[in-house]
Amino acid sequence: MLKVNDLSCGILKNISFSVESGSCTAICGPSGSGKTTLLNAIVGSIDYRGSISIANQCIDKRSIWQRPCRYLNQHLYLFPYLSVDNNLRLAQYAAKKPQSSEKRHDLLKLLEIEHFAKRYPTQISGGERPWRGH
Repeated sequence: MLKVNDLSCGILKNISFSVESGSCTAICGPSGSGKTTLLNAIVGSIDYRGSISIANQCIDKRSIWQRPCRYLNQHLYLFPYLSVDNNLRLAQYAAKKPQSSEKRHDLLKLLEIEHFAKRYPTQISGGERPWRGH
């Protein structure tokens, strides 16, 4: 479960909510209403006041790489000189996770893009990027 308590940052003031594990939640609102600010606070890329916990573990003091969540926006930020698989390997390393080709393959399979594992970002067209945030 994701639990946000009394979160304040940028335009957001005293936001509190919880999301049950395994559920899917949409964040909706007009431009400038704080949707991206909220997501950036949850993943730890901006400072905030309040408290955020995941699976009953407070993550407020964890760095962005140590948090058990990620935010993938509509822009693709991959190293162009590394294959998709090697970009994932680098992410495992940066997150201090064990190198696991099986986990990388499982993730690509879940996203239905395992056939892109050896391709470089420049070899994947915009239409082939199911994660691009249409």
